[in-house]
Amino acid sequence: MKKLSLILAMTMALGLLVGCGAKEEAKDAAPKTETTAPAATTEQQAAYKDGTYRAEGKEFDAKSGWKGTVEITVKGGKIEAVNWDAVHKDGGDTKKVQSQDGRYDMVKGGASAHWHEQAASMEKALVEKQDPAAIVLKEDGKTDAVTGVSIHVSEFVQLAQEALESAK
Repeated sequence: MKKLSLILAMTMALGLLVGCGAKEEAKDAAPKTETTAPAATTEQQAAYKDGTYRAEGKEFDAKSGWKGTVEITVKGGKIEAVNWDAVHKDGGDTKKVQSQDGRYDMVKGGASAHWHEQAASMEKALVEKQDPAAIVLKEDGKTDAVTGVSIHVSEFVQLAQEALESAK
């Protein structure tokens, strides 16, 4: 009986070693690959003509009275600066100015950040991505692609695309 127990224990131990060894070999045998993006061609690097391009919404929003504006500066074929703002149907200071001085205060209404801060995050995202189409929109016109942005950005993306049409 002791012999049978000893043989059984040794068989189990051997089975564990062989089983574990096979898994390690399988891990090591898997080819290690690294994916890198191909180097950008000169055409991709100079995707846009240098200049300053502007687009403005066609109509004022019926509820808020704001109409978005986007100005994009291209240098060396790349988007260098973006300014997203809005003008009001009654005139006066822009939405960005009113947000900066507290007259357009979204935080009081429960927003996580002021409008001008969220606009700056979107401007930065466009400079980084170099293509408004790379900003993924949800069905409600918002995006999860830019941290800290909870406002509707579909107008920003649309206006940026319109502005850059002249830069191609």
